[in-house]
Amino acid sequence: MEAEARARVIKKASLVGIVVNAGIAAVKIGVGFLSGSLALIADGFDSSTDVLTSVISFFAARLMNRPPDKEHPYGHGKVEPIAGKLISFVIFSVGFQIALTSVSQIKEGGQTPLSLPAVAAAGLSIACKLFLWIYKYALAKKSSSLLLMADAKNMRGDVVLSATVLTALLAGRFLNLPVLDSVAALAVSIWIMGVAFNLFREFSVELMDGHTEMEDYRAVIDAVSEVEGVANPHKIRIRKTGEMFYVDLDIEVDGRLSVAAGHRIAMDAEEAVRKSLENIADVMVHVEPKGNRECESFGISRETFDNRKKE
Repeated sequence: MEAEARARVIKKASLVGIVVNAGIAAVKIGVGFLSGSLALIADGFDSSTDVLTSVISFFAARLMNRPPDKEHPYGHGKVEPIAGKLISFVIFSVGFQIALTSVSQIKEGGQTPLSLPAVAAAGLSIACKLFLWIYKYALAKKSSSLLLMADAKNMRGDVVLSATVLTALLAGRFLNLPVLDSVAALAVSIWIMGVAFNLFREFSVELMDGHTEMEDYRAVIDAVSEVEGVANPHKIRIRKTGEMFYVDLDIEVDGRLSVAAGHRIAMDAEEAVRKSLENIADVMVHVEPKGNRECESFGISRETFDNRKKE
């Protein structure tokens, strides 16, 4: 998917998320205060953080679509993981505050909130979050957006979250256990903080130029190894900026070849890499004479996979 089309998809999903989450957050927080349900209020604040997530995603999509310039020669794709880390901090702070309030209410014995509006609000939340999960997951797959995929996973968790709140509302009343509402609120807060931690960790990988898909390295090695004149593809590094990938690698060629001949082989290797993976922005091929051995403690080579087989 082209960068502009991808940005439009992310902005569209973000706007839908803002409208739906803002509506359901207002309903849950309002009904929660009226009924006295801390769990419903906590669930409402969780939806409020989802509004913030969608707002940040919307503006991030506008920034990351800007072309490279002299200050940002690799483009503006890193806006996505930066925005994701900002979202994780906000979500964690909300979860922590809810946890403190929940613990305080548990010590006091909790309360027994149950009303038809509270039950209806929890049920409506489940339906809305289920819709957003399916909708955002489909668009995340279509656009290959890590930010949208993280948001979709968050919506999936929110379905479970709202179901927990609904269960606590009913059980607390009919089992005469008023503390269940506060316990459910505490569980919601722990879930929120867990979501924040996972988001932080996931976006840190991209921001630090990490790449965990080892099959991509295998694809590059296999493709380059088929190029005539190439030996020992190694020191392969793959990093992501936005939806685009940058690949660096070293290859060995016959040391007796001319510079022009070695350059042609490097160009063939670059073309092979571009065919082996989608969304390649740039490929940097470094040429070495065959048999060259240097102390290189980073990057992936065929030996990496061979050693794993032995283990």
